[in-house]
Amino acid sequence: GVQTCALPICENAVKIGGVEEEVRAAATRFTRPFNALGLPAISLPCGFSSAGLPIGLQIVCAAQQEDLLLHIAAATEDALGLMDRTPPL
Repeated sequence: GVQTCALPICENAVKIGGVEEEVRAAATRFTRPFNALGLPAISLPCGFSSAGLPIGLQIVCAAQQEDLLLHIAAATEDALGLMDRTPPL
């Protein structure tokens, strides 16, 4: 599938890769498989689109590896300086 940044709150449908789809389906496309499989996942804010919309980075680990997932997420935040990023004006 095609990735996208955050979707506008007021929209019911969005066009991604030339195909229109329902916003809820588009927004959860990359989380549903991990939820269904019971795999730990986390999303980190990692930047902003040219329109100022947030872009996230999703990290997934094997089952029962929540501790590793949190360590990876914290190290990623530190290495990329994610806590200091703010949207463009």
